[in-house]
Amino acid sequence: EAYKREVTQSKSLVLVEFYAPWCGHCQNLAPHYESAAKKLRSIAKVVAVNCDQNALASFCGSKGVKGYPTIRLGGKEPKQFEDYQGERTAKAIVDYVRYVFDALPNRAVTVGATAGTGRIAWPAFLAAQPALPKLVLFTDKTAAPQLIRSLAYTFRDRAVVGWVPPSQKDLAEQLSIGSFPSIVTVEGE
Repeated sequence: EAYKREVTQSKSLVLVEFYAPWCGHCQNLAPHYESAAKKLRSIAKVVAVNCDQNALASFCGSKGVKGYPTIRLGGKEPKQFEDYQGERTAKAIVDYVRYVFDALPNRAVTVGATAGTGRIAWPAFLAAQPALPKLVLFTDKTAAPQLIRSLAYTFRDRAVVGWVPPSQKDLAEQLSIGSFPSIVTVEGE
């Protein structure tokens, strides 16, 4: 039940490690996996399943786990969980998850005072999907930060998420945004 809730029904990108505490390779991986989990918390949910527990041994087998540690990445998009075959280091795991995350569609809307190349005007942003709440990040970054992209991905069915780059100072001034980063929320209808 917890696996279903945390992994298969998750709206986030999910990294799953299937392990056994007695496994030497799992013990070697543990500090790397924990480090990767901390670095990835803004873009993916990272979970671990102890397959040595009686109730979970057959569960892990039903998931096709044949050896330990087995690491898989997936989620609602991409729908299929894929085995991770790379190095068992924090850097390699983080690089792989970021590579997959960067390949997902960017659902964070770029917003400005007026419409322009690759951005929509503030009034159009507010009018989009009127029933959904809006969350907008005003930032001094020139590209959509990973956290806002991850929020847009995770909450894609429940909110419209956007960001305002520093080139859109007029909009920040219109809304009395004085410091960066700042978040503005607007309730849905």
